[in-house]
Amino acid sequence: MPAPIDPRTQAGHSPVRTVMALTWACSLGTGVGWNGIFFIAESALRYTDRANIIMAFALGIAYTGCAWCSAPLHALVMRSRRLTTRGMLVTVSAAMGASCLLPFALPRGDDAQPTEPAFWVFAVGYLCLSGLLWPFIESFVSGGRQGAQLRRATALFNVTWASAVMAAMWVLAPVVENHPWAAIAGLGVLHLATIPLVLLLPREPRPHGSAAHAHSDDERALYVKLRRAFRALLIVSYIMVAAVSPVLPTLMQRLEIDITQKPLIASIWMTLRFLAFVTLWKWAGWHGKLTVAAWTAILLGIGFGLTFFATAVPVLIIGLATIGVGAGAAYFGALYYAMELDSANVDAGGKHEAIIGAGYAIGPIVAAALLWVLSVIANPQ
Repeated sequence: MPAPIDPRTQAGHSPVRTVMALTWACSLGTGVGWNGIFFIAESALRYTDRANIIMAFALGIAYTGCAWCSAPLHALVMRSRRLTTRGMLVTVSAAMGASCLLPFALPRGDDAQPTEPAFWVFAVGYLCLSGLLWPFIESFVSGGRQGAQLRRATALFNVTWASAVMAAMWVLAPVVENHPWAAIAGLGVLHLATIPLVLLLPREPRPHGSAAHAHSDDERALYVKLRRAFRALLIVSYIMVAAVSPVLPTLMQRLEIDITQKPLIASIWMTLRFLAFVTLWKWAGWHGKLTVAAWTAILLGIGFGLTFFATAVPVLIIGLATIGVGAGAAYFGALYYAMELDSANVDAGGKHEAIIGAGYAIGPIVAAALLWVLSVIANPQ
C-alpha cells in the first residue's frame, strides 16, 4: 500500500495577481502601522521626540526578533502535519487584525478613547506579527520562479509594496488630526479582509528557484562584492529612515507644518523610493556597476543631513526626496544581487526582514544621540 500523501507537499504555483494584491493590501497596513504610527501617536497621545524615539526602538527590537523567528517557526509548523504555510498566513493575518481592534475592547480612558497602554499593546503586537508576515509572503513571491521570471516577480513585488506604503500616508492625512484611532480600527478591518486573498494561494509555495543567471567567475566575484555593498547600504538606509521617522512630527511642527499635511510631506521619500524602484526595474544599465553603489551612499548621506537638520520646508522636501532615491537604490540593489546569486526561501526572507528590523532598532539610537549633541551645542552650559 502506498504511503499516505501529506497534503502540504502539494505545492502549487502562486498566482502573481493574487500575491501582488495581498502584498499591496498588507503594505497599505504596514504604511499606517509603521511609517504613520508616529503621527498617530503625536495626535492621539501627544507624543514628542523622546516618546516616539523610545517607541521606535521598542518596535524595531520586536520586529527584528519576530523576523528571525519566522524560519524556526515555519520549520516547527512543517513538522506538525496539521498546518501549512498558507494556514500560517491566515493565522497571522487574523492575529494582525485582532491586534488592531484589541485596544477598543480594553478599558477606555476618561475621554472614552483607548488608553496609552492599549496603544502599546497594538503597536508591539502589530509589529511582531509583521515580522512573521513578510517572510511567508516573500516565499510565495519567489517560490517556483527563476531567471527572468524571478527577476520580474521580485521587481513587481517591490513596486507593489512601495506604492502601497506611499498611498497609506495619503489615506492617513485626512484622518490623523481628528480621528487617529479610526486609522487603527481601519487597519484591523483591512487585515481581516486579506484572509480571502490568502485562501486563494496554494497550500505551500513551490520549491524555490535557483540563482537567476549563470555567471562567469569574474562576473560572479564582482556580483558578490556588489551584494555585500548593497546589503551594507540597505542597513544604513533603514538606520537613516528609522532615525528620521520618529522625529519627523516634531521637526515638521518646528517648521510650522499643519498636522494634516505632515503625512503628505512624509510620503515624499516613499514616492521617490517608488520611482527609484520603477527606474531600476526598467533600466538594466546599472547592473554590475560599483559606481551605482557609491552614488547610493552619497545620496543617503546628503538626504539624511538635509532632512535631520532642515531649517526650512524646501530643504526638508529636498532631503526627504534624496533619501527616497538612495533608499530605493539600496533596497532594490540588495535584493537584485541576492536573487542573482542565491536561492530564496522563508529563512532568506526572515534574514532579509531581520536586517531591516535591525535598522529600525539602531535608527532611534542614532536619532537620540544626534538630538543630544544638538541640545549640547544649543545649550553649552
